[in-house]
Parts: sequence; C-alpha cells; structure tokens
Amino acid sequence: YLKNNSSVSNLTSLEANNNAIWGINGAFFSSASTFHDAQLKGKITIVAHNNVFEGTTVVVDTLTSSDHWTVFFLGTFQNNGFISPAPGPPMNIFASGDVGSTGPWNAVQTTLNGLSDQHVGVSHGGSIANFKIDAMINGSSYQWLKNGTPIAGATGKVLSLGTLTAADSGVYQCSIDGGAQLSRIITVDTSLFPLAAPTPVSPPDLAMAVSTAPSLQWSPVANAVRYRVEVNLSQDFTGTVIVDTDTVSQSQLNLAGLAHNTTYYWRVRGIDTFGNPGPASATFQFTIRLATPQLLSPAMGDSVSASPLLVWQSVPGADSYRVQVSLDSLFSADSLVFADPAVADTSVQLSNLAPDVYYWRVTAHNTAGNSSEPSAVYAFVVRTVTGLPDVQEPQVFIPRKYDLQANYPNPFNPTTTIVYDIPEATDVQLVIFNALGQRVRLLVHARQQAGRYRVQWDGRDEQGRSVASGIYIYQLHTPDFSRVRRMVLLK
Repeated sequence: YLKNNSSVSNLTSLEANNNAIWGINGAFFSSASTFHDAQLKGKITIVAHNNVFEGTTVVVDTLTSSDHWTVFFLGTFQNNGFISPAPGPPMNIFASGDVGSTGPWNAVQTTLNGLSDQHVGVSHGGSIANFKIDAMINGSSYQWLKNGTPIAGATGKVLSLGTLTAADSGVYQCSIDGGAQLSRIITVDTSLFPLAAPTPVSPPDLAMAVSTAPSLQWSPVANAVRYRVEVNLSQDFTGTVIVDTDTVSQSQLNLAGLAHNTTYYWRVRGIDTFGNPGPASATFQFTIRLATPQLLSPAMGDSVSASPLLVWQSVPGADSYRVQVSLDSLFSADSLVFADPAVADTSVQLSNLAPDVYYWRVTAHNTAGNSSEPSAVYAFVVRTVTGLPDVQEPQVFIPRKYDLQANYPNPFNPTTTIVYDIPEATDVQLVIFNALGQRVRLLVHARQQAGRYRVQWDGRDEQGRSVASGIYIYQLHTPDFSRVRRMVLLK
C-alpha cells in the first residue's frame, strides 16, 4: 500500500472477496476483505494480481476526521482513490450487488457497466444522505431515478435527500447520457434508522399509591419490533431484578404481585428488526400503595353501644389512619358523623351515637405521601334504649325479605335518601334512571351482607354533573329480586 506515494506499514489487516488477490509492496495475499486503520487518509493504491474486481467491496473503518465523504475508484487493474473516513455506517443504506449487501452497507458505493466505470459516493451524517456520481464520469446528462421513475429536478451528479423520512424509502439509480450508462442501485430503507428512546408514560415518575399490579406504558418507537423492559429495586439497575425481558411486542407490560410500600425503578428500550437495541428511556420510579387495613371491631353487623370502640389492624409503613363513620355506605359528605384524617393509633373511641345503622372504613397513610386503598366497609347497629331499668337486648336487624322503600324527602333538592333491605348476602345494584330509561347514576354495585342500607343521591350523574329537574326512577336489583320506584327532583 502507498499513502501519498509513501509506503503504509501500519495497516492491521487486508481481506479480499470473490477470489481477489491483493498486492502489498510486491507480495500478494487473498485472505480477507476488510482493512482497518484509524489514520488512513489520502491517496492509496491497491494492485490486483488476478484482475478480479467486480463485486468486491472494500470498506474503510476510520476513527478520526469529521469529513463525511467517502469516494472509491474502481479500475480494471488497480484501484486508485481518495479515501476519507465516514463517521459511521449509514444503517439505512444498502448497496445492491455488493458483497455483504444483505446487511447495512458501511461506507462506499461503486459500480461497473461493461468496461466503463460508474462511481457513486455516499455521504451520510446521522439520517442525512447524499448520492454523488464521481468526477471521473463525464456524462452530458444525468437523471436520478427512484423506483424506476425520474425524480423531477434531479439532473445533476449529486442527489441530495437531506434528512431522510419514510417517504424517502425506495430504490435509487442514476441514468447517464439517456441511459447509456447506469449507476449501481442504491436502496434506502428508513425502517433501519437508529431507534429513538421511548418515553415512559404510566405510572408517571415518582407516582405513589400504585396498584400491586400496575401496567407499565410508554410511547411507541418507530421501527421497533419489540422492547426490552427492566424493573429493578435499584435506581442503577444493579439491585434485585424484578423484570428483565426483551420479548415485549407492544408498548406496555402488565405486572403483578409487587410488594406493598416498595419503590421500583423501570426503563425500556426498543429493539429493531436486526435485534439492535436502541437507547434506554429515562428511568422512572413508582411506589406501591400501603397494604389495606383490616377492620377488627365492631364486626360486620354487630350491635353496639352508643360509644363503640373502632379497632383495626396495624399496616406496615403507615404513620396514621383516616377513619370515617357515615350514615350511608357511600360516605357522602353530609352523612358523615365522624371523620379524622390522622389517627395515630389503630383504634378510635366514638361517643353519643344515636340509634341507627352506621358504616365505617379506614385508610392508611404515611409521611412519604403513600397511602392504601380504603378498607372494606363494615356496618354496625347502635341499640335503642326504651326506658329504665329495662333496656332492649342488642339486636342486629336482619330483614326477613327484600324491600325497596320510598325515598325521602320526595320531591327533593338537592339530595334524597334511599333505604333498602337485603335478607341475605348477595350481589346488589342500585341504579338511577331518567324518564327516558337512560342510566344516570350507579349508586351501588357490590356484594353486601344481610341488613338495612341507606344510600344518598346528590342529584348528580356519573360525571359529577347536576341533573335537571324532573322524574327519576331508582331500581334495586339482585339475582333474586328487582323493584323500581319513582322520585321527583325539583329545583
């Protein structure tokens, strides 16, 4: 090899394809097809011993210089060229007919047509591509084609595509002198662009009180055929691995069985059709909600005094508890008889409750901002005192049959109370309809124990909007019972 007419001695390897034999300083070799030298720039001379050139691809891999042009001249008995390094392989450009053309093509495009030489240089920088017919070709006219169709205005030696988009995918060729000479085909496939980094969407970063079975979601990445998702207990992903899979075909992954009050870190990256991974997304973190409190006393349906003690189990990681006691199972604001958002203990003493049915629930919280789901709703009955010294024994009211009572008040504005009886544990729906039979609000949809229930409706629909004055129907429905009644809202 000669560089600037001087011997080159620091080439690391020289290889050949298609049985070509290369000469280096008088000695001939036939062992390979690629040579690498970080300092290789300027004019080089390659001599072929057996004149086998067509189809042979020479790729120069260099590490220095910001010059993006690579030009290579292919002759009959020798190759003379000015080679300067490209910054990296244009992953979206293929050279038809070259050795190794089944994969991304690396730097230089050359063509042959009979005894004439047509040379195409490829300039690339990121996703920008330009194609150039070499100065050695002196045609009188040039016409670039895409998929066999002339490109309007593309009548020079250089075809500049600029920043490639999906619309630029296709097969390119240059017709010289009205088709007397044709350059070799260049295929552009924008699906092979380097992948972008996904953007995590849900759970949002730093999310608290997340379900133990969250769905990780992120923005889809163009040209990614699958994703690698990592979930770890360490922010640098060197800790306990919860998930590490690269077989996710959609832009979400459903998890299950995560631990309460535990922080998880996650990231995702796309993988293209060749198995090449793209850059990782930003690392997001989320914390699973606290465990749900378990109510201990009073138990469901218990009959108690006017000053009951409410007791529940301690929740690991909780600093305080929100306790609510209500006259209806929906805990409407105007039905609350007790509400404390920060009970430090696992019990609370009530007093002076009037005889009635009460509902209670507890939610756990901590100072880090985490919380639990509300506990199950329990009901208890405050016994009635009829006189002294006689006191009625505590009685739990268990209805003997299903019943849907008239709401009160009726007409109403803005709220009314609906009372119904359930004689056995069953699935219950209490639904409000308008006069046209359209559903307005689902008040109850739950499995309930035997008992009498009071539910308030605030005159709002499922979206929280106040409904208009008029006649409304409410229906109690169970597997064994269904009844409707009418009420009037007057504003």
